[in-house]
Amino acid sequence: MANKTIAMIQIRQILRLHTQGKSKLQIVMLTGVSRNTVKRYLRRFDEGTTPMKLSVP
Repeated sequence: MANKTIAMIQIRQILRLHTQGKSKLQIVMLTGVSRNTVKRYLRRFDEGTTPMKLSVP
């Protein structure tokens, strides 16, 4: 579905998994979010354009 929004909790989960060293494919499988969406949020995070702080337990 085009332009479907995802919850902030899912975005945080994507970023948390990324910081834990999970691959994009693993993140897709664990979250159920499309690979293009995962790629988009990881790119924004790496560029520093995602204004959020992560607390990794």
